[in-house]
Amino acid sequence: MLKTFKFRLAGALLASAGLLSSAAASPILNGWTQVGRSNDGIFNGQCDLNLSGSCTYNDSTDFWKALPGATEILFITGDRQTWGLASYAEIFGLVQARGRVFTPNLRWLNAGRDGVDLGNTIVGNVLSRSGGFPEDPWITLQGAHCALDCKEILWGEASYSSGNQHSFLSLNHGGLDVFARVANANVVPEPGTAAALGAGLLALAFARRRRS
Repeated sequence: MLKTFKFRLAGALLASAGLLSSAAASPILNGWTQVGRSNDGIFNGQCDLNLSGSCTYNDSTDFWKALPGATEILFITGDRQTWGLASYAEIFGLVQARGRVFTPNLRWLNAGRDGVDLGNTIVGNVLSRSGGFPEDPWITLQGAHCALDCKEILWGEASYSSGNQHSFLSLNHGGLDVFARVANANVVPEPGTAAALGAGLLALAFARRRRS
């Protein structure tokens, strides 16, 4: 029983240090590269996204380029109040499938609305339609795709006028930014996190020594 408790304690401390968590909770951390921006009434960033931060303008194939498997992608308003953080590979797969899925099909690793962190409780939609050529997907923060009457569109096609409701976040919250990073790269623990990590490792080492 004592050994079991010590292993649980070590696991809890390691989890609190962030080593056992699957996603970062903060919308902006070290290691992010801005790969797209939509503002000034231009709803589509018109870029072929990549980790270098550069883009090919007037390109209609956003999210059609494969990036390293551990890449995370963050859609966030310019005022940093609403965001969705996801695995790039998952979004890439949904886009490539051209599934015409209008129902919720993407659970965000982390999401926020109006400055409130909602964790991983939000399920949104990535709509990639079939056709003769690749096109930009619609990406909705929560619920089903709702291009013309939705205020939670994080990304979409350029062919729709900026006056519609789907441009609400872009027009009313300082534009929309897109960031990417390789998960867990270049993230330095906070001092308190480092202390918790040390305590967790000590507890784990002590439990192993007692077992031997």
